[in-house]
Amino acid sequence: MRRRRRAEYKAREPSYPISLRLTASERRRLEFEACGANLSAYIRQRLFDDPAPRRKVRLPRRDEQRLAQILAVLGQSGISENLLELAYSAKIGALILTKENEESLLSACTAVQAMRTDLIAALGLHEDQE
Repeated sequence: MRRRRRAEYKAREPSYPISLRLTASERRRLEFEACGANLSAYIRQRLFDDPAPRRKVRLPRRDEQRLAQILAVLGQSGISENLLELAYSAKIGALILTKENEESLLSACTAVQAMRTDLIAALGLHEDQE
């Protein structure tokens, strides 16, 4: 395979860099609106009224799909509600349990809540988006 000579390349107009200071929130907004596109190209398109770039659709990776499934099953199973109900019944004396069993139930409730929090964080969600 032969290499191209310098003269064979299409002559381009020289480009000149421009520096732009942004706050962190402005940068995040710009990156969000650019949808993964090169920021310089996105700014150039917006500045010179070129058609807006197509938004890239980000498909979830297999791990994210699995995490979402686990979170959905955890939410639909009612496990945490059942554990809380058992713990409450034990606390008010309606359920005869030893102190050790009560502590185990409370520990299980805490573990379920921690799993839920970790799964939501792993998916990049916020508590209010559940």
